[in-house]
Amino acid sequence: MKRILFYLISLSIFISCSTSKNITTQTETNGSNTEVFFKEGTSFDNPVVIKEKSESTGVSAEYAWLRKRYPGCRTVNQTLTFQNNKPYDIIKIITNEGKEVSVYFDISNFYGKL
Repeated sequence: MKRILFYLISLSIFISCSTSKNITTQTETNGSNTEVFFKEGTSFDNPVVIKEKSESTGVSAEYAWLRKRYPGCRTVNQTLTFQNNKPYDIIKIITNEGKEVSVYFDISNFYGKL
């Protein structure tokens, strides 16, 4: 009986900790005073908007967002693409849980700016 109770409590803690956070429009800094607008990044319609002014800080902000949102993930590839004449980076990752995820970044604020 104690073992079943222990498993039920452990399961409820695991489920409550693993629920996804809805981070739709909060802003945050990534440790170097760069502002990142958090969204889910699941499509062109819902990208993570990077508010950097140069490519080097912008790309750094993308990877900082990935480290924060998906700790321990591995990058598979990164693709530059355009949708409605707007530049996007799509970064495909493998999460710590082994799930393949494509994250869409709106890079129009820094694309082409050194």
